[in-house]
Amino acid sequence: MGGHRQLQKRKIRLWNENGGQCHWCGIQTILGKKGGGRIPARWATIDHLRSRHNPTRWQIQCIPQEERTVLACYACNNVRSQEEELRIPIEERRRRSGYYPRPKSWSDRLWRLLVHPFKRLFY
Repeated sequence: MGGHRQLQKRKIRLWNENGGQCHWCGIQTILGKKGGGRIPARWATIDHLRSRHNPTRWQIQCIPQEERTVLACYACNNVRSQEEELRIPIEERRRRSGYYPRPKSWSDRLWRLLVHPFKRLFY
């Protein structure tokens, strides 16, 4: 997508084009700068129309100037992401994350001290 400024410009453009409404639920989103603390559910975010797990997402655009992103509230963006992840089998999620299945008899401390620093060697 690009750098932070490009993302901000895209978010503002999408917000103006859609009147600030979430593409998924239609709620009025909040456009502003991030501060500290918890992100409000109505916070405006950029969401992809196609999931990162959808193989067609990486194909060349079929329609010239096809919009691949939409404005979404933080709540919808977050829920969609979680639902996508849950559809993927646990073994595949572990493989993608670099998770190394350790024997249950090892303590977490022993895992962190001995295996975790060298886990790249196991792949």
